[in-house]
Amino acid sequence: MRQLKSQVIASTNQESNKQTFSEAGLKRLFSQMSDPYIFNQGHDESLPPGGKGYNKRLKKLSNGNLAIIIDVDLYVETLEIPVGGFSLSTRHKEMRDASGRAPSISVYYDEELLGDEFGNKIVACSDQETSISAISKVDRDAGATAIIVITFVSTAICAGFFQELGREGFRKLRELLIENGSVIRGGATGAEPGYLFKVKYPTDSGDVDVLVRCSQSQLSPDSDKLPDLDSLFEYLDEMLGQSKIYRVVIELTDEPPYWGIKSFVDNNGKLIDL
Repeated sequence: MRQLKSQVIASTNQESNKQTFSEAGLKRLFSQMSDPYIFNQGHDESLPPGGKGYNKRLKKLSNGNLAIIIDVDLYVETLEIPVGGFSLSTRHKEMRDASGRAPSISVYYDEELLGDEFGNKIVACSDQETSISAISKVDRDAGATAIIVITFVSTAICAGFFQELGREGFRKLRELLIENGSVIRGGATGAEPGYLFKVKYPTDSGDVDVLVRCSQSQLSPDSDKLPDLDSLFEYLDEMLGQSKIYRVVIELTDEPPYWGIKSFVDNNGKLIDL
């Protein structure tokens, strides 16, 4: 592990990754940042965390710009900190359906790859049972993995998405995600399109992020290998208890119940073995 002191994570200067913040915007970002702050490799939460930032503070630099400064523990030795700041994934705007309901599902997508029209199509997948919102974001890292992130408001809705293929809102959203996989593949990275399904799972010691990484082929409605996520959540009930777990990453498999644990991550961003 490498330790780096007083690293600039963002500033009001023009960053190397083309992100610029006003002082008000930087202070807002600072207030939203957790401390410690777990950061990911290529903005991909399904990979082992790249490290942990902590001891955040605001500081005026010698050139007069305001900056967010952190100390860093790097867990991946090959990671390099870019000059001028980290690459942050920033959200731009949220679109909701006309009903005014709080969304049951939110879809985060790269607006530079997919555009505003994709967001409108996501919202149009909403039905009487399920309200779906679209949140555009920009990943300023040329090496970022091409991923659409889908978050669920509850474990029941998350499990239902993978099991209830005939439900209108779920079916339409699934078809839209598959249809746009080719656009992601043709993007800047040329990477295999990926989908990351995310839900917060309540435990005695706090909420745990449960992430299900899924490929385009695994998302196909023709697949007869539908993951039984109800059994996953029952398993987590038994496993987690008082454990200080920050994240659980799930991968889909070819054998029943068609899911397996890929990794557990603790509150310091380190892989652990339960």
